[in-house]
Amino acid sequence: MKHLFTLLVLISFCTLSVHSQVVITRSNHGFNPGDEHIIQQVEYVAPGEEGQNITWDFSKLTLQDNVTISSITGADDNQSYNRIIKRDDNYTFLFNITEQGNAYTGYEVGKRKVFFSKPFVKTQYPQSYGTSFEGSFEGTIFNDGIASPDPISGTYSTQADATGTLLLPGGVSFPVLRVKTVDRINYCNCTNFYTEITKYLWYAQDVRYPLFVTMETVNRNTISGETHVVEKESSLNIDIKRESPNNQLAGNNGSNVTYKIFPNPFKDNIQVSYSLPAEAIVNIDLYNSKGVKVTSLVPGVSQRGEQTISRDLSQFTMFPDIYFLIMKFGNSVYTEKLVKAAY
Repeated sequence: MKHLFTLLVLISFCTLSVHSQVVITRSNHGFNPGDEHIIQQVEYVAPGEEGQNITWDFSKLTLQDNVTISSITGADDNQSYNRIIKRDDNYTFLFNITEQGNAYTGYEVGKRKVFFSKPFVKTQYPQSYGTSFEGSFEGTIFNDGIASPDPISGTYSTQADATGTLLLPGGVSFPVLRVKTVDRINYCNCTNFYTEITKYLWYAQDVRYPLFVTMETVNRNTISGETHVVEKESSLNIDIKRESPNNQLAGNNGSNVTYKIFPNPFKDNIQVSYSLPAEAIVNIDLYNSKGVKVTSLVPGVSQRGEQTISRDLSQFTMFPDIYFLIMKFGNSVYTEKLVKAAY
């Protein structure tokens, strides 16, 4: 399966169609085997208020260096899970996926493994503004294959608490549904001490994974009332894949745009071929890995039919790196990751 990559949403993105209400569904937002979900850490921002018609202005985010890639795979049907999410920071998460929702069944990191005999539910389908659910979970911690005498247990709650518009760098905006999750985790039998993880996730209708996530982890002591903030972080989805068939984009009249890019990896020259069944304004721009536009291949001209563009990019791509080709065909947009070869 060809992975679809989109540059940090710092770059220009066409205006998305407005949906009256974002609804999280299995078909639009469930984990897909073969996907790679790429997120970049940004400065922490407060999640803002709840309610309807909220505007979250995160347009001036400061990017940080660390990027995490999660690869989603399938698993054997006879296991207690059917999706495995492997992250490049050595975490592996196990999920049981059904048409009704996602149940988190365990995770592994190094020699530490956690398996939930009573999983906790992370998602229920469908989710729309105002829906909520809650429950409890129980599990066992294994260190180097040996079960810990102290169980892991806790409660979870999820609420779709806000709708509105999410503003991201580059003038990008999305109609979104925000989901708030609160997990209270107890790592021992002492119920007076627990870790509380609060997440806010912003979803768009036609983007499978959350556009933006902000999280706060706090240790709490119910006897003394003390709290200790362990971590605050925010992350940006830099793998925005709109839910259209691979290499096809729906045009304004319902027809499809198809394209081909060759070669990839490239050395100096690149060729882009595409077919436009209806007249459309075409913009094709090249960005470097820092989100800076380096050149335009097609600078906003009206086209239709079969088109082929060949360009020598050597003066713009002097060093081996990752580049992104942003293609806009009318109201449709697509991004391809290009690799500048070292040879």
